[in-house]
Amino acid sequence: MNTKTKPKQFLLLHGKPIIIYTLEQFQQHKKIDGIIIVCVEGWIGYCRDLVDQFHITKVKAIIPGGETGMLSRFNGLKKAAELYPKDTICLMHDGVRPLIDYEIISHEEVLLVLSASHPLANAGIAREGCKYPWMDLSLMEKEHFILQIPGQRTRQTVDRLLKANNFTPNVCLETSNIHASVELASKGYGACFVTETHLKHVHLDSPVVRFSVGSPCTTVDFAAAYRKGSYIPYHAQEYIKIVKEFT
Repeated sequence: MNTKTKPKQFLLLHGKPIIIYTLEQFQQHKKIDGIIIVCVEGWIGYCRDLVDQFHITKVKAIIPGGETGMLSRFNGLKKAAELYPKDTICLMHDGVRPLIDYEIISHEEVLLVLSASHPLANAGIAREGCKYPWMDLSLMEKEHFILQIPGQRTRQTVDRLLKANNFTPNVCLETSNIHASVELASKGYGACFVTETHLKHVHLDSPVVRFSVGSPCTTVDFAAAYRKGSYIPYHAQEYIKIVKEFT
């Protein structure tokens, strides 16, 4: 629905355009890295002025929509594919619906994993806020690393961790097979990073030790987002239940 003069996402609500309420939800969320706005073509300049005025710094692009809602979504996905890695998680949301709610389904650590026979197996120390012994990454300077391929969810988290610690790993292998990376680490071929859930469901012949890393640890959340007060279909409720049980 548009008014005669402007699209409804730009209408004022308590002195602020509706779209800004929506954008602020994502601007303030620590797990959102960037925002792409798909806009009515004649209003792109106006939208850019609002983004600047209200300091929505995560907006990476404002692009024209298509002739239909489906084509507009497609334009947004194409732009996301240009700006971000292949395996980036992309969320789509209606700009005129600022009332968003979400539920954290799982909250877990990304762990550093070594063979139990590794010389640094006992190098971890107790640290407040860590469930596991904490490892100083600088001790791993000469060690080999088995990492997931770029773009995988855990790899993206690990890359941010390594960058924050100014640490460049000596990568001996990149693989999309999480089980294989842990198996190789257990045999002493290198260190790997893995989430608690994956480690819990991997059966190994050789024991491993696990460490918290980061400041003081590195965590990832898996969340379900939905319109506040809306009905959640049965299949979605069951999916949330299964994920909670798995993790």
